[in-house]
Amino acid sequence: MEKQIGCPRCGSKNVARYLYGYPAYSEDLKKKVDSGKIVFGGCCLSSVDVNGKQVFYMPEYSCNECKKNFGTPPIFYNKKEDRWEDYRDIVTGIRFNIGGYFGGFTEITIKKNKQGATVHVNQPLDLPINPDEFKGLEDKQITAEKWNKIVCKLYDKFYIHEWNKNYADIGVLDGTQWEVQITLKGSRKRTYGGSNAYPPNWSAFERIFKEFAKF
Repeated sequence: MEKQIGCPRCGSKNVARYLYGYPAYSEDLKKKVDSGKIVFGGCCLSSVDVNGKQVFYMPEYSCNECKKNFGTPPIFYNKKEDRWEDYRDIVTGIRFNIGGYFGGFTEITIKKNKQGATVHVNQPLDLPINPDEFKGLEDKQITAEKWNKIVCKLYDKFYIHEWNKNYADIGVLDGTQWEVQITLKGSRKRTYGGSNAYPPNWSAFERIFKEFAKF
C-alpha cells in the first residue's frame, strides 16, 4: 500500500485497494484480504469514452473506517453536451483563499495561458485597517509543466473531485476560513470551502500554494 493514500472523506489511512477481475488466489492474497488491504471488486470492468479513450470509472480504494469508496478517475458526465469529460483537461483557473477576520485573507489565483499559467497573489497589508484591505504582488509566470503538475496533484493525489462541498466546525467562532474555486472551460465552476475544518491531508494540500505566498 502507498503510505500517502488517505481517504478524502474521513482521512483514515486504513484503506483497501480494489482488485478487479478473476484473481489468482494464493495464501498471500488471502492474508491481504483478511487484513483489510485488498477487497474484491468483481469481474466486470466498466468504462466510458473520454475524448476517444476508454476510461475505467470504478473506484480504486475502499475506506475500512467510513466504508466509502474513493479513487475514481476525475471524470464527469456533461449532460448538456452528452459526453464525458476529464477535469484535468478542462481546468482553466484555480483560486485559493484563506485567512480570518482579524488577520485578513491571502488569495492566490492561478490562470492558465498559452505559456503555462500566471500566478497572482493578494495579501493583507502589514497593518491592515480592515481585513478587506489587500496589497497585490506582481504576477508570476509558471511553465506548462508546472501548471499540469499542480492540476494533476489536485485530482490524482488529493482527489479534490471527491471532496465535500463544505467543511465546518460549528463549535469555533471566527478562526480560519478557506475556499478553493476551480474554473473549467465554459466558465463552469466547482467550489469547496470551510470554516475551521478541512479535508484530509490538508497540510500537504496547502504546500501547493505556500510555494507562492506565506500564510
